Amino acid sequence: MTHYDQAAARRRMFRRRRITVAVAALLAIAGSYVGVVGFADLPKLPVTMTADAEASVEVDESAPQAAVAAQSRPTAVGWLDGEQVWSNDDEPHRIASLTKVITALVGLEAAPVEAGSDGPTYTLTWDDAAILDEILAEGGSFAPVEVGLELTTRQILDLILVPSANNYATTYARWVFGSDEAFLQAAADWLARHGLDSVRIFDATGMNDDNQATAADIVRLSRLALAHPLVAEIVAQSSFEVPAFGEITTTNRLLGEPGMLGIKTGTTFPEGYSLAAAQREDASGRELVAIAVVMDRADADDRATDARDALAAMAVAWQTVTLIEPGEEIGEVTTWQGEVVPLVTEAGAEVVLRSGEGASRAAALSEVTAGSASRSVGEVLVSAPTGDSEIAVVTSAAIETPDLWWRLTHPHVIYGWQPIEAKSPT
Repeated sequence: MTHYDQAAARRRMFRRRRITVAVAALLAIAGSYVGVVGFADLPKLPVTMTADAEASVEVDESAPQAAVAAQSRPTAVGWLDGEQVWSNDDEPHRIASLTKVITALVGLEAAPVEAGSDGPTYTLTWDDAAILDEILAEGGSFAPVEVGLELTTRQILDLILVPSANNYATTYARWVFGSDEAFLQAAADWLARHGLDSVRIFDATGMNDDNQATAADIVRLSRLALAHPLVAEIVAQSSFEVPAFGEITTTNRLLGEPGMLGIKTGTTFPEGYSLAAAQREDASGRELVAIAVVMDRADADDRATDARDALAAMAVAWQTVTLIEPGEEIGEVTTWQGEVVPLVTEAGAEVVLRSGEGASRAAALSEVTAGSASRSVGEVLVSAPTGDSEIAVVTSAAIETPDLWWRLTHPHVIYGWQPIEAKSPT
């Protein structure tokens, strides 16, 4: 081999070495790139709220307002478990035997008796016979008295609230409080504590024409009466029986009609026929109880008709409101690959709202990661008068982790040099 050939061989060897080193270096770099990019943490997926984060709805008050506006004489309506009252008259009017509801509630606060029980026993005396004589002389409603007869508290309250026996209202007030004056003082205190500012009473029966209140306050009084288990039980009776007196029937002719719950009549002359009435209604599964008060009607027929009409207007004073549609889109997420996946509600939500009520919803979305479809990624909180509930927000499609090729070709996304973007529509 010549010197020239030896030099050429050495050059070829050095060249092969340089190529080998270069290839090895490139392979090392590529391996490092694959290792770094292949195992790098993926950026968080962008989540966007596409629906309003908060929304609310209210049912207007036109129905109860129309119910009272349709009446030419004092009328008020309200819901049993609400606070609002709609009325067409703000003046106090004679309440007559509606007074007896106050008498019963004040007496039961001082001497409680549980629903379904009889309470203490009272023995009728000659004083009670004298009270009956006074009532008869004034032409008031009454129930018989037999001196020496024993009556339970429940029986006495039945006689006061169902046939509206004036003599037993006086007997009861004096039995519980000891005197008319003590009863009236207790009643004034009770009325003040319950915010019944327009109510004034001067006897336990309602025969005094100065016993007065606004129709709106009688709605509020009716709420208190129906919230008391024993009173609610009594005023719902169409009749009852006292062994010594036989069967005794109510003065409230609306009782017996569908859903009617009571509660009390009141009558003075002339044109002083009043009625507080309550009726239960099923509103798409929600129980509603409306109260109507009519005052100063010409006769018993007018008060029954007007109360029935007011309650009928309240029976339709509600709406079923859809707060969330099933599968409603609340937001969306863009995957690493640029696919847009809607985030939708797992179910819908409907609420029954009465006039004057409102409901709301508030949506919240959490971080979204790779996984199967229908995974919970947030919720919509529904707030309504009937209670709160949560509806899950879920992914509408699976979200896949990028493969190695995507990682190798998208380092700018992995390292945040470029934000994740949705693919352009084709």
